[in-house]
Amino acid sequence: MATIKYNLDPNRKLTKQEIEMIENASKLPYIPDEDSPELSDAQIAEFKKIISERKALKKKETVSLRLSTSTLNAAKSLDKSYTSILATVLENIFKDPKALKKYL
Repeated sequence: MATIKYNLDPNRKLTKQEIEMIENASKLPYIPDEDSPELSDAQIAEFKKIISERKALKKKETVSLRLSTSTLNAAKSLDKSYTSILATVLENIFKDPKALKKYL
């Protein structure tokens, strides 16, 4: 079987034909095979446990920060989701002990 590579562009809208293909595929029955066997109840329970643990690790807390007007304006100028950008910057700083030490 040949390998087909396709680069997805998250900004491109689906065509009517692509939407129709997805809708039709969603109506097809699931048929387990050797590449995708049916999962046992124990396997499903283990997957649910792992998903729950990962969600708990990703849970975010809401905090308040006092920022200078210039810092806030600079963050806002980056993107509408500037709070996510600020969160990512802080998370990365705290993951890097050398970088964190620089600001302490």
